[in-house]
Amino acid sequence: MKIHVEVWLAAASLHEKGREVVTTRELQDEVKRLFGDERSGVVTHITARVSASSPKAHGVVYNYLTRVGPGTYRLCRVEDPVHASRLDRPLWPDQAEVDEQYWPLWRKWVAWQQGDGPAVAEVAVAGESVAPGAAEVGQSAFQGSAEDDEPGEVEEEELEEESANAAHYLYSSYREAMLEHLLLGELMRVAWRNDWRKPLEVYKPQVDAAGVDVVLVRDGVTRPVQLKTSKIGGRARAVNVHRSLWERPGSCVIWTRFDPETLELKEFLWLGEPGQPLPPLEELKEARHTKGNAQGYKAPRPALRVVPKGWFKRLTSVEELVKELIV
Repeated sequence: MKIHVEVWLAAASLHEKGREVVTTRELQDEVKRLFGDERSGVVTHITARVSASSPKAHGVVYNYLTRVGPGTYRLCRVEDPVHASRLDRPLWPDQAEVDEQYWPLWRKWVAWQQGDGPAVAEVAVAGESVAPGAAEVGQSAFQGSAEDDEPGEVEEEELEEESANAAHYLYSSYREAMLEHLLLGELMRVAWRNDWRKPLEVYKPQVDAAGVDVVLVRDGVTRPVQLKTSKIGGRARAVNVHRSLWERPGSCVIWTRFDPETLELKEFLWLGEPGQPLPPLEELKEARHTKGNAQGYKAPRPALRVVPKGWFKRLTSVEELVKELIV
C-alpha cells in the first residue's frame, strides 16, 4: 500500500486501541509494526502530506490528520478546520487503495470521521477490535508492490526534497535561532569594519514576552528589535508585530528573507526610523490565531498587529541594514 494509506490505517489502529491523541513517533512505530515500513517518507507524510493543519507544500496532499498540539494528531473529522491551501482534499483513503484485511477498520473509522459520534475512546471500546495484527517479523507488507511510493531513483530524490522541506517546520526553532546568530554576527562584523572603536553591543532579554528579541546599542543609539524571518519564494505577505514596540522609542523590525536551500541571508525588510515611532497603530489590523476552533472561529490576538510587507523598506545587504539601524 502507499505510504499515505499506511499512515491513515496506523492512526485508525491507534484510535482502535483507545488512543485519542497520537504522536508522530507513535504513528511511525505503528506503520512499522503493521506494515514493516521504515521508509524515510513516512515522517514527511505524517507531518506534511496528510496533516490538514499544515500549509500545502507538495503537489498531492491529504487531510487525514488534524494537529491537536505540538507533534500530536488524531484523525480529521469533517467538521475540523483545515488549512486554507488544502481545501477539498480527501479526509480518508479510497477503499480500493486499502488491503481487504483492513476494510472493517476502514469502514469503522471513516464513519467516525464523517459523523458527530462519540469520542475516540468510546468508539474504540464499542465491540471487538477490527485492526489486523502486525506484519510478520522480517517481512515487509509493502515489498513487491509496484506503486508510486516504492523506493527507486525518482522516489529517493522526492523523499530527499520532502525531508528538506519538512526540516523547515520540524526544526523551526533551531532554524530561527541559527538565522538569528547569523544575522547578529553579520551586523557585528560590518559595524566592526566600519569603525572598530564603536562596537555593536547586543543584549538579549531573558523573557521574550514583549516582542523585543534583541536590543542593539552602538555609539549612544539604542534599538529594541523584533526579528522576523521567511523563505525567499514564500507566500508571507505580512508579519505580526507586538504592539509594545509602539511604546518603545527607537523600536524597529528586521524581517530577514533567506535562501531555503543554503540558508544564506538574501535580503532584509526594514521597518523603523531612529528616534521615531512606528507607523500609526490604528491603521493596522489586529492579528488572529492561525488555527480556528471546531466552528472555524479564529480568536483575536490583541497584543499583535498585522503589518503588511508594503510598509517595509527593502534592503539588499547587511551594510545597508547597519546604516538604517545606527545613523
